[in-house]
Amino acid sequence: MSWELRYSIKLAAILSGTLFLFSCGGGGGGSSSAASCAATDRLPCDVKTNLLNSTAAKFIDVDGDGDLDLYLGPMWRQTEDMILLNDGSGKFTHAPAGNMPPRYGGSGFGAPSAYSADFDKDGDQDLLLSLTSLDYSQGYLQLLLNNGSGVFTDASGNIPQNLPGRWMHEIRIADFDGDGWMDFITGGTFSTSVNLFRNTGNAVFAKTNIYPNGASVALADINKDGKMDFVSIRNGASQLNVDINNSTPGNIVFAETPSAITLPAMTVIQSSEFVDFNNDTNPDLVFTLYGDGGNPMHEIPTPILAYQNNGAGSFTDVTSTVIPAGSTSILAEYIFAKDFNGDGLTDVFIADNGPHNNAQNVSMPGTHSILLLQNAAGQLVDSSATNLPAGFSGAPHGSTAGDIDGDGDIDVYFANINMAIQTPVFFVNNGAGLFTKEP
Repeated sequence: MSWELRYSIKLAAILSGTLFLFSCGGGGGGSSSAASCAATDRLPCDVKTNLLNSTAAKFIDVDGDGDLDLYLGPMWRQTEDMILLNDGSGKFTHAPAGNMPPRYGGSGFGAPSAYSADFDKDGDQDLLLSLTSLDYSQGYLQLLLNNGSGVFTDASGNIPQNLPGRWMHEIRIADFDGDGWMDFITGGTFSTSVNLFRNTGNAVFAKTNIYPNGASVALADINKDGKMDFVSIRNGASQLNVDINNSTPGNIVFAETPSAITLPAMTVIQSSEFVDFNNDTNPDLVFTLYGDGGNPMHEIPTPILAYQNNGAGSFTDVTSTVIPAGSTSILAEYIFAKDFNGDGLTDVFIADNGPHNNAQNVSMPGTHSILLLQNAAGQLVDSSATNLPAGFSGAPHGSTAGDIDGDGDIDVYFANINMAIQTPVFFVNNGAGLFTKEP
C-alpha cells in the first residue's frame, strides 16, 4: 500500500474521530474540555479549554515590541485563526478582533503549519500558511502581510496557487539569490513535488518546479560560501541529494549532486534539520523517517539518522556515533535545532506525535517527544527522561520554539491535538535544558 493511501486513510480516521467528539459532547451538540483555568495560566482560558484547538503554531513578534507573540491556526476551521500577544513575561492575551483576514480558499481549508519572514521588506514579520482542504485533496499557500502592529492583510494572490500537492508540510525560507527579498522552497511528505518561489519584489512570487516528486528539504550554507544551499530526501528514494546554490541576483540556480549515502528502502522522510554535531561550523544533518509496516494508523518506531558534513557538501553516516543506540521516532512533526541548555552547542528537540493507537484515532498519546543534548564529544545524549515533564499527554502537531519569557533560553509550545485531552501546553526551560509543563 502506498504512503499516499495510508495517509488518506489516516486523515479519514482523524476526521471521523474529531467529528465524533464534536457531535457527542452532550448539551448543545458541542464538547468541552475538563481543563480548568487559573489566573497564572499563560494562555487565555478559551484557548486552553477549547476542544477544537489549533494544529498550526508559530512564535512571531507581530507588533515589534521585542517579545514573541503566538499565531494559532486551526486544522479544520472550527475556530478562527488567532494572534495571541505576549506581555513580555510569557503571558498571552487575544489581539483585537479583525487582526486576521478570512482563510484563503474558504472555511473548508485548515492550516496544518505556519512560517514567518519579512517578505515585503518593511521591517516586520509576515506570515506564510500552508493550507489543506478537509479531505487533503487540495493545498494552498496563504500569504499574510503585517502592517507592523500585528494587523494582517491577505496577499495570497501574489503567490501562484497551481500547487501540485495536498499540503506543503515543509516550507524553507531564505534569500537564495541575494537580491534582498526573501524566497522560499516547499516540500514535505504530502507534497507531490518540490517547488521554488522566487520573490520578484514586494512579496510577489514566481514559481519554478525543482523536483517532480515530494521530498523533505532542509536549508544550510553547506559549503560555507555565503549562500543558502539545501538537501532533499525524496519520498521513496534511496539517495540524499545535495543542491549547491550558484545563484546571482534575480536568477536562482542550484547544482544538484546525488550523495553517496544509501537510505533505507522505500524511505519516507518525516522531518529533517541541520545541526552542527562537532562544533566545526559545518552544518550536519539529522532526519527522521515515517513507517507503519503497511498497516495504516499503526505507526512503528523508526531510527533517527545523523549525517556529518565533511565541509564541501559531502556527507558521512555517523548515526552510530552521534545518536544514542536504539533511539527512534514515530511521527516526528518538527525538529528544533537550538541550544537548549546554554552551553554553546546545538541540541535537538523532536516534537513527536507518538502513535495513533487505534483506527478511530481518538487518542494520539504524544509521549514520544525527544530531547537530545549535545555533549563536548559531539554526541547527542537522550535527556528526555530526566529533562522533559513526565506524563505529558497529547499530540504536539502544531509546535514552535522560542524564548517566550525573555530569560534568554528556548521554550517550546505544543498546540496539542490529542482527541481526548485537548489542552495546549508550554514546556518552559529553566536555562539548563530542564523543562516544566505550564498551561
